[in-house]
Amino acid sequence: MTQATEKISNLDSGQIVTFLLDWWRENGVEVLEAPRASAQQTPNPVTKAENIARPSAASIINPNNAVDEAKEIAKSANSLAELAQKLKTFENFHLVKTASQMVFCDGIETAEIMVIGEAPGREEDEQGKPFVGQAGQLLDAMLGSIGLSRKTNFYLTNTINWRPPGNRTPTKDEIAISLPIIKKHIELKAPKFIILVGGVAASSILEKSDGITKLRKNAHKYILDNGTEIPTYCIYHPAFLLRRPEQKQDTWRDLLAIKNVLSQMGLS
Repeated sequence: MTQATEKISNLDSGQIVTFLLDWWRENGVEVLEAPRASAQQTPNPVTKAENIARPSAASIINPNNAVDEAKEIAKSANSLAELAQKLKTFENFHLVKTASQMVFCDGIETAEIMVIGEAPGREEDEQGKPFVGQAGQLLDAMLGSIGLSRKTNFYLTNTINWRPPGNRTPTKDEIAISLPIIKKHIELKAPKFIILVGGVAASSILEKSDGITKLRKNAHKYILDNGTEIPTYCIYHPAFLLRRPEQKQDTWRDLLAIKNVLSQMGLS
């Protein structure tokens, strides 16, 4: 019996599904799923409906319209403040209609390190800041272990600025719509170092088909339109580590590698 088989044999049916979905996603398989409810919670009918929500045919009749508007917003913004203001007028993106508010950034605007996650969750949607829930607290602890803090030396945002219903994984259309925005966000921020948190951010921004398990093993470069190369590293998403704590050892090695590079660049 393999180690994986032994693990599965000790799980209930819900945990087995979680195990398999995580394994697929780690190995580059795109999985569109409803978010997991905790074992202690019994979602009410409203929560269930939200959890399985997907963009309907009516909500994305033509995703190209939203992509075109996103490109126009990106093209016309000349500062981070202007980009944030223009995003508040985004009309064609269906997530704007289901989220409570746009979540733009947190941290130090002048910081030379930029951290980019996936999308806001429930707490982020409520507070209007990225990574403020349980996963955000773990991310702060992770980065704090190598001397990084959103209060002093890094800037934080997400690939997608609006919460997908039920915290589900963003769809390909939603990522395509958001890419012109996050690319402009990076251009305007002009960081010297980027940390991509989780598979959605890593594969989307680097435009790679590999999953996070492979992407985190190598150093990358994000290239601006003007040819500037920005050293970029990928780490597991803290929400994944909360479900799979055995991966924290690999993440610690990744963080030490990042710390070493930052030290060589004079950024730590």
